[in-house]
This record gives sequence, C-alpha cells and structure tokens, in this order.
Amino acid sequence: MKQLMNTIKKAQPVQCTNCHAPFEIIGNPKRCQLLVCGYCGTVMDYKNDLRALYAYTEVQKPASHLRIGMQANIEGIAFTISALVVYETLQGKEEDWVEYQLYAPNYGYALLIIKDGVCCFLRKTYHLPKPNVWLLKAGDSFLSKGQQYIIDQFSLTRVLHSEGALLDKIKQDKRDKQVFARVGDQCFYSKYNLNKVIYYQGFYIDKQKLEDMFV
Repeated sequence: MKQLMNTIKKAQPVQCTNCHAPFEIIGNPKRCQLLVCGYCGTVMDYKNDLRALYAYTEVQKPASHLRIGMQANIEGIAFTISALVVYETLQGKEEDWVEYQLYAPNYGYALLIIKDGVCCFLRKTYHLPKPNVWLLKAGDSFLSKGQQYIIDQFSLTRVLHSEGALLDKIKQDKRDKQVFARVGDQCFYSKYNLNKVIYYQGFYIDKQKLEDMFV
C-alpha cells in the first residue's frame, strides 16, 4: 500500500488559482483535463496553465463519506479515488448521484457510481452494444461482450459539482444523457453527449460493504 501511494503521489502539488489551497493530482497527469478545487469550487484548465474557467457557487458535497485520496482493493487491484462528479436528474427518475473516478497505476481508470442506494463498479469497454442502446427504450434488451442486458432507465442529467483531477472537460451546468442496464449482479452504463459516447461494464457492490472497503 505504501508503495502504491508513493507511485500515485509523484505528481507535483499545485495551488488553486483562486484560493491558493494546495492539492496533489492523483492519477495520470497526461490524461488530466480539469482540476477542481475542493475548497472553493474553482474549475481550472489543466492544459492551459490552470486558467480559472468558472466556479461552483454552491459546493454540494456527496452524502457518502468517500473522499478523494481514499483507497480500496477491488478485484485484487488497489484503486484510489482521484475525482468525483455529482449529478442531478432533469428527466427520468428523480434522483441525485455521485460518480467517483478511480485510478490504479498499471491498470488505469475505473468508475464507481453510487445512486439510489445502489453502487456499481465499472470499467470502460470497447465492445459496442448490439443493437445500439441509444435507439432503444427502457425494458429493451441488448448484447455487449456476450452478455445480455435489460435497460433499466434513461436519464438527462446536469452536473451539480465536481472535484479533483478530471479526465473530461466539464462545462458549467453540463448536460448528459445516461443509460443504465443490468442483468443479475452485472451492470452496464453509457454516457452520451454531442462530442462522444462512452460505454462501461461492471458489477454491483453492496453499499455498506463498499464504504467499509475504502480507507
């Protein structure tokens, strides 16, 4: 564990351009697009000398005790929370949820989503679903990587808050279309906007067990 922390924390500490609070970049600095200060909510362009882009005026921390820098062993891999994004639903089932970005040296990134009391661990997949999930509706089924899923729900979301070293450039009040599907304890997740579509596959984890795993 100590060796892992030393590996992750090689990135040079930076300061928020607004409140000057120091923090370290967890993850791969070459992949980082935005830095978001956890103290004042300032969003900075990592690729443009930390230029301040905007700020979250109401910093809405997630209800979970999970925070950036905490670690857990998932599937035999030690992951560290490197960033988080809090969403609200604009269309679809009314709920808020938090998406944690995880990082592990030599293994890259994963997602942990906690929504409606349910948790799922996800890795990016390049196996395209057949048929295209974005041409389907809730209750329809599709195949991905040899697994058949049933679509649970579609949602239109808005970003309420983010924090940490983000892989994507999130515009203020960014809207996304998202879809969740499942079969048994397996889950499928996709995000869609005008720029790209990303697909993830993974599995569900008991919420209490999950939170006990992170230290």
